Amino acid sequence: MKKTTSIYSILLLFISLSFFISSCEKDEDDHDHDECIAEGTWDLQYVQYENQCIWSCTAPGNLPDGCMLNEPYDAGCSVLTVSSNGSWIVTDESGWTASGNWSGNCNLGEQISFVWDGTTVTGTIMSMTNNELILREMMGANEYQEFVLAK
Repeated sequence: MKKTTSIYSILLLFISLSFFISSCEKDEDDHDHDECIAEGTWDLQYVQYENQCIWSCTAPGNLPDGCMLNEPYDAGCSVLTVSSNGSWIVTDESGWTASGNWSGNCNLGEQISFVWDGTTVTGTIMSMTNNELILREMMGANEYQEFVLAK
């Protein structure tokens, strides 16, 4: 996997998050629903593609056993912050930032998609707990990469 592709994929996936979390905002009339657990600060731990991992906010020793090849993310640790008002911001050690507003849902299996430079990018929320968020970006029929974030 090329580093340039990985950097753009990480950027694209963070931007795609803006399409799945509008349920972070509570309805004025409905106070029985829990807040979306995506709210908060998430550190990108690593991106896994087949047996290769690009680590960001974790050490190579903390990668899963399936990571036979690994390398650091060029921009260092990337952090995603989701606010209760539906806004989000991504920052990294290189000083790069991106921000926007959430829309969509907070459900497992939720398909997320967005258009980037004329191309539709899709992904799926594979897992979301209070401490871990795993997003899968489909890159082909049977080809994908997973972004693992932690609070």
